[in-house]
Amino acid sequence: MVARLMAPPRAGFDIHALALAPMHINVNAIAPGLIHIPMTAERIEDPKKMREQLPNIPWKRPGGPWEIARLALCLASEASDYVTGQSFTIDGGLEMNWGRGA
Repeated sequence: MVARLMAPPRAGFDIHALALAPMHINVNAIAPGLIHIPMTAERIEDPKKMREQLPNIPWKRPGGPWEIARLALCLASEASDYVTGQSFTIDGGLEMNWGRGA
């Protein structure tokens, strides 16, 4: 039996990954960018705010919750058996654009 744990993205989650690795428990984090969910709907549905934010996102759109779910499913599957202690940013490229005007 293989156990998987996905920790919220925060400093120090890798300590948990190290502690749980001998038990073959994978610990990874998902760091989402702008995702279209009820919590962000007001911002996403405001054309002015989107004109300000979308130029900084190379994909020029907010992400969908299914995109986060797909990554979570992959990380929870045996396909990522050897992946632990990692943080996965899923933000349409925003993070790689930081320092370039974003």
